[in-house]
Amino acid sequence: MANVKLYTGASSSSRAQTIGRIMRERWGKALLVVPTRTEARQRLERLLLDSELPGAWGAPVLTLEDLAAQILTDAGIRVHRIGAMERRMLVEGVVRRLTDDGKLTD
Repeated sequence: MANVKLYTGASSSSRAQTIGRIMRERWGKALLVVPTRTEARQRLERLLLDSELPGAWGAPVLTLEDLAAQILTDAGIRVHRIGAMERRMLVEGVVRRLTDDGKLTD
């Protein structure tokens, strides 16, 4: 069974140094999940340049969306990503349905 530790908080918090240290110590075994692909790219670049770490297979820093897609793909499930407009329509439909069902109030 995998040993999982979850650290949450803003990237500007003091946890950023702890997370960086853990990523360096567990390089190749740890994943860092961040909110956006831009942040994933920036955090990975910082780790590689500041720590002189070797390159890594896969993506040690990725978004939650990319992690979910990777898990599904590894399980043999074909992933079809949707665009921003499709996501917005999906969310609006869910909110409308929940409001109509009385499960969401103003």
